[in-house]
Amino acid sequence: MRLARFTVPRAAAAALAVGAAWALGAQLAFPTLTPLYDGLSQLDPYRYLTPTGSQPGNPGGFASKPGLDANGQSRAFAALTPENPPQAQLIALGGAFVAPAGSTSMDVTIEPVQPLDQPTAGAIAGNVYRFTVVDDAGNAFGVAPGAQPTITLREPDGVTDAVLGHDTPDGWVALQTVHGGALGLLQAQVTELGDYAVLTGVSPPLDLGPIAAIGLAIGVPLVAVAVYLVLRLRRERRARAIAAELARNRARVPSKRRRRR
Repeated sequence: MRLARFTVPRAAAAALAVGAAWALGAQLAFPTLTPLYDGLSQLDPYRYLTPTGSQPGNPGGFASKPGLDANGQSRAFAALTPENPPQAQLIALGGAFVAPAGSTSMDVTIEPVQPLDQPTAGAIAGNVYRFTVVDDAGNAFGVAPGAQPTITLREPDGVTDAVLGHDTPDGWVALQTVHGGALGLLQAQVTELGDYAVLTGVSPPLDLGPIAAIGLAIGVPLVAVAVYLVLRLRRERRARAIAAELARNRARVPSKRRRRR
């Protein structure tokens, strides 16, 4: 009993000590620069490009050169502005962008900019961010067919019920948006880059994809059941009709005994 009472706690303490040593060594060897958001941390206030009153200013941007693979394919990257949490992010897998002909470089930038125009419905909340992927000559990369890089923007403090919007040649368009919970992060998959912002007072277009999938998931089994029931009812009616016809035929055939008499 004494062995069971003292050996297990000592083994657990030793395991914790080893784990703590590993964690400390890893942190010293490879210090983590990007904050994690799964615990309590001090969140930065939202920083405005054009602050008013007591609003903090000087929002950060991002610039990096992920480069291209040997075959000219765009590399995977994660672009984040320096706030905690980042106010703007662009994440893409390898091959998500198509390089212009002859390009040998890829530059990724995120910068807060003044809006080129205002939305006709709703309002811009916070900063407009311009997302670009270009080569050294300034030629823009296109988004590869089927690839949907992810843009994430942070809602300004106190903003709720918002969506992401994209400033297109036809004006601001609300996007299908995934809400990131308490941190106020809004996410959308996009098919082109450009100017994006958080919009309030608008609703995204109805996404018929999930509705169609749900309809198929419910409708196909219902149709199958209905067809089965109809065919079964027809078979039962036919069987009853055949049985009735056989009964009538037996009734019309004279008895052999009667014929002998």
